[in-house]
Amino acid sequence: ARVGAPDAAVAKPAPDAGTAPSLDAARVAVGSPDAGQRPPRVRVNARGRLRVGCPDGVAQVFIDGKYVGQTLWEEPVAAGDHAVRVVRDGVSVQQKVKVLPGKLSKLKLSPRRGE
Repeated sequence: ARVGAPDAAVAKPAPDAGTAPSLDAARVAVGSPDAGQRPPRVRVNARGRLRVGCPDGVAQVFIDGKYVGQTLWEEPVAAGDHAVRVVRDGVSVQQKVKVLPGKLSKLKLSPRRGE
């Protein structure tokens, strides 16, 4: 039968049919004994960016003891604490930096003699 036609049959629920369970009840009923609790948070972006510069000119950049390039250096790195060392003309300076997930951390280091 066509919808809206005079001879169209409409299905009616049986008299003993109950209502559908609420959405909250369905959430609790599905899954494990922990249903209804939030799943653990998973870090999607556990990397940030680090920019290292040297206002005195070009310098070598080391991250956690590994040579990574020259200033101005910027790359993605794992989020967390890192030791950054800059070497210019045989003089170095080191500083710790915390890189946050999804964020850019900027660091300017100037190695100077006699410091």
